[in-house]
Amino acid sequence: MRKWVERLIYLVFTFFIFRVLLYIFQYTYDVWVPLTPEWDVITFFIVLPFMIIASFIISAFAFRYAFDRRSA
Repeated sequence: MRKWVERLIYLVFTFFIFRVLLYIFQYTYDVWVPLTPEWDVITFFIVLPFMIIASFIISAFAFRYAFDRRSA
């Protein structure tokens, strides 16, 4: 049961990190990128997967740091 709770917290934390990255990306995208279908395809197939991967990596490092600090 404890493992499931940790996984659920990990996924919720990952979702919040993804939302922050998405908000930052949307702001910069609206300011600097022209609205064309080519950029939309590039965003969907290249940028979004990298953002998902980055959110999982950031949350894994945060959890590893939190659990290592707690056991020390």
